[in-house]
Amino acid sequence: MTGYWGAELTRKAANYYQAEISQEMAPIVAERCGGNPFYINAVVQQACEQGKPILNEESLNTILAIDLSSGFIWDELPDQVNRWIERINEYGITKWILYLSALEEGEKLDIERIQQALLEKEGKQVSLEEIRAVLIKLSRSDLLEYKRLVRK
Repeated sequence: MTGYWGAELTRKAANYYQAEISQEMAPIVAERCGGNPFYINAVVQQACEQGKPILNEESLNTILAIDLSSGFIWDELPDQVNRWIERINEYGITKWILYLSALEEGEKLDIERIQQALLEKEGKQVSLEEIRAVLIKLSRSDLLEYKRLVRK
């Protein structure tokens, strides 16, 4: 996520989890999390669970250091990613599309090749529009880097 949207997510997550995060620290949390929405959410959730406000970089470093030594946040990330994938899995093909798109080389995703692989692997005839919709959702969730979609 961009810095702006990462900071917005940090503020909204803090409100949701009722974690105390100063306005000045929201963009810093987002930056330190690399803009990853799942990591931002996990850091805010840990701040709440530990009862530690994030008011300055020292308090943020403490939460991140605890995670590095114990793995609290990293343990939560796979669950969050899996929940997100299930949420956008209305066609039942999201994990396959994520996997198949990762195999693509270069700057373009060949959605027709993905369509053919889905037919071969899953026996499902999926429209190009459905594949495109899933790819866009994966891109918006930062689970897939945007690449141009090509049709032959």
